[in-house]
Amino acid sequence: MIQSNGSETGRPEKRAQVDTLTDRLILDIKALMILGQTKGEEITSLVEDRIISSQDSQVAGFVRMIQETGRKPAKVKGLVFIAIGEMILASLMAILGIAILAPSVGGLSSPVQLFNYFSEIFQSAAVSQSSLSPVVPAIDLVFSLLLLLGAFYTLRMATTTLKESRLEGSQ
Repeated sequence: MIQSNGSETGRPEKRAQVDTLTDRLILDIKALMILGQTKGEEITSLVEDRIISSQDSQVAGFVRMIQETGRKPAKVKGLVFIAIGEMILASLMAILGIAILAPSVGGLSSPVQLFNYFSEIFQSAAVSQSSLSPVVPAIDLVFSLLLLLGAFYTLRMATTTLKESRLEGSQ
């Protein structure tokens, strides 16, 4: 309640009301936990259906509030170091992937040469008597492509971490 001079009154009353509601909520939670010890899955599914998956905007807002306050905020400096580590890992994966791929694809200056290279791999797999020789270039290619894919995914993770650190820093 605000008086005409702009000062707030009733603040201790609101605090007492919030304390009373919080105490009742704690007692209700304790009662649910005691019931949960005897009827575990039944109570768990009921709480999940009625509270966690509630369609009521106020109940959903309460659940979000509890979840957000339960998370410990990460420090900006820690998030930046995590992002730097992810970028270093991504660069190592990219270098390794290119190094593995380069001997097999290097020197191919046109799409036709690249196509011929891959067709030779598959032809040698069909003609060769050795069980391992035709598989090695294919494994080499797949492994290098997976390393490059992992590098791009790790860079994406680093970007997400840097965005989180920017959001944490602005708060």
